[in-house]
Amino acid sequence: NEEEAFSESEAKRIDREIDVFVEEMERGTRSEVHVDGAINELQMRRLLSLVARSRGVKKLGFRHWGMGDLGCFLLVELFATITESSGSLGMGRIEELSIRSCGITSKGTSVLLSTLQRYHGLVKLDLGRNNLQNAWEQHDWVGALHHTIPRLELQELDLSAVNMDVISIDAILSGLHNNGHCLRSLDISHNIESLASLLELLEPHLPHIRIRHLMLTKGASSASCVEISQVPLLKRFADGVAKNQDLISLGYFSVLPIDRQSSMEEQLIHRRGMEQLRRVQFVLDRNRFIPWLKAQHRAACLPQALRKSFGSRSSHSAAFHVLRECSDCLGC
Repeated sequence: NEEEAFSESEAKRIDREIDVFVEEMERGTRSEVHVDGAINELQMRRLLSLVARSRGVKKLGFRHWGMGDLGCFLLVELFATITESSGSLGMGRIEELSIRSCGITSKGTSVLLSTLQRYHGLVKLDLGRNNLQNAWEQHDWVGALHHTIPRLELQELDLSAVNMDVISIDAILSGLHNNGHCLRSLDISHNIESLASLLELLEPHLPHIRIRHLMLTKGASSASCVEISQVPLLKRFADGVAKNQDLISLGYFSVLPIDRQSSMEEQLIHRRGMEQLRRVQFVLDRNRFIPWLKAQHRAACLPQALRKSFGSRSSHSAAFHVLRECSDCLGC
């Protein structure tokens, strides 16, 4: 009974949200539609029908929609309608689409990507946190994506935590070797547990992939960190970065000791130059950094230690955020 009451309450909440969307779309004041919750098929059809007729909506997003691949099939109808009616009065264009944590699989993703091959105007696609790979349909969606990227004007693609394996990531990166695509940002974080394995996979691709922003890992876990013993791998990785003239933003997680991490960062910057490599994004491990910070504070040598550890400009942002979190415990 409690579950039924919650479902009924959630459905009413979604209905109220859609009513607000309708009112704002009719006034032309709504450019973004985002639904977070278990929207049902009837509600989805109503919403997408309104979006198709609205010229103002450019961003469409869903989280936890609870319909699985059915939601993808309904989106296929939306994009097919917009494509067929391209140029018609009253038909809009969706530029950003997010389907995050919605339980979609390889089947629904493949069908949606195949439809998007005939659609022009989508610049950002977020498929993160969906289990897109399974034992019997391992690489169907990857093949569809391989054909979709060159035909779209897609600039940002989020494939974080979609259960990709090494073969899938290798296939996607191979498709980015040429200039026949517009993609500038790719997030493949939270797919392969070992960052060392990911770096080894990326090493031959780095000189060739034509993208500007690459996110490899986010957050802190021992499996997704580069340890001291893997410094030679990092150096080879740095060589690959140095040969890539497009990449300006690289995100990965490091638990190298502070001084070694800083020297590795400086090595990357030295090989590319600050003008080319404007931001190397290092995320510090707070579990190891905060005790080190306290020890330096007790030893009254914190300013000198920080100058040594964060001498390069690109570390300052990461250092600032950690220091701000630590200010209370340090009493300063």
